[in-house]
Amino acid sequence: MPRTKRPLAEADPNASAGRVTRSKVVRSDGPKGKENKTASGAFESKKYSNKSKSLTKHAEKDVGLEGYANVSDNRLGWLLLDRGLPYGRTDERDVMIMRLEISDALAKELNVPLYIPPNFPPSKADKSKAEAINLRKQTDFASKDNSKLRSMLEARKLSTLGPRDELVQRLEAHPMVDYEQYTTDELSAMASRRHMRTGATGPKAVKIARLRMNDELKRDTGNTPEGELYGCISAIEMFVGAFRREKNRVLRGDYSFVKSFGCRPAPTLKELLHERNLPESGNIATKLERLRKDDASRGTPFATRIFEKQISDARSEWERLRVKFEEFTGRPLRCVSEDLNVENKLHQRDPIYNAPKDDPPVKHMVNYDWRSSHWADRSLHQLLDIAKSRGMPHANGAPKAAMIKWLETGELDYEEYYTTALYAMCSERNISVKSAEK
Repeated sequence: MPRTKRPLAEADPNASAGRVTRSKVVRSDGPKGKENKTASGAFESKKYSNKSKSLTKHAEKDVGLEGYANVSDNRLGWLLLDRGLPYGRTDERDVMIMRLEISDALAKELNVPLYIPPNFPPSKADKSKAEAINLRKQTDFASKDNSKLRSMLEARKLSTLGPRDELVQRLEAHPMVDYEQYTTDELSAMASRRHMRTGATGPKAVKIARLRMNDELKRDTGNTPEGELYGCISAIEMFVGAFRREKNRVLRGDYSFVKSFGCRPAPTLKELLHERNLPESGNIATKLERLRKDDASRGTPFATRIFEKQISDARSEWERLRVKFEEFTGRPLRCVSEDLNVENKLHQRDPIYNAPKDDPPVKHMVNYDWRSSHWADRSLHQLLDIAKSRGMPHANGAPKAAMIKWLETGELDYEEYYTTALYAMCSERNISVKSAEK
């Protein structure tokens, strides 16, 4: 029978054939045929410990004063009943929270495992409330862009002509759209016109749900010029906020803005030095040291004004784009960043991206508990030198976990090497392989 382990230097006559068993790379002077049961036990123990920590963290997140304060009365009642605590329909909210907090404190004092609240499905009242909020966002037509109004009229098969006031009145007269009247292909085409990602994905019910979510937005996601305008204004708002933060930091003697690309560190440092009549020569570290010494010599922080010009210039550009924005959209501009943040939160509810996925479990390249090893605190370069000195074949083509496994057990699976090392092994043995094979 063939041996299950062999030195790497020994040629594998079946290297190109498919095999069920996994080949090993064995250290010639290491222990052969032994399993590291201690490491395996530690690995299983650590997995259980991590799972316990995860459950504890989840429980701590769900309970406590702040958590109970955000819980509905209906859910508080279920929590009390689930713990076997007194509960009556006429109980005050504060009383229910107090009972739960006393229960938590007693469990902690008695060293009882933290309680993990069950995940109850939303009640009909909760669903109705959420649907009412979403409907209000869909039908708040006065807050939407002109292009969005026309897109919504098109979905209702109504005229898209006329001034903004007429468009709003037309939609208010027909607030709801019947997406059921469209075929699946027509819904996909509608989603494509709105530039919705993966618009053709999912059954008809999912397409309708996504289109209704898109109706909650203020802008027409299919209008590219307006989308670019949104992006420009959002960038300016971001820079104005950054300039204000950097100004406040400099007033506190914090010059961390030199790591920020947006605030132009080199010109800004030069302006700060020039403003204080300090030498402008030297590298960044020298300039920063010069500024800090000047701060230390002053009784009060130096009131710099160099950021005022940057903020003023950005505000002027924002004002110029505001006029263009209101001309295009027909509505007043307050803060584009807030609108885009709402849009991002809406995408998080997208049924396409929130659908459960049957992804296979993650398979680690090296299934070995190397973190509990006494080698774990060594750097990758240190381990590489040690493994090479002890004769590990192709040590530079193995990850840290693989090197520790080889040092402790004297064996290593071929699958635990990087592909580059496997290419080198095949080349040494004159085995031809395709570039995509491992």
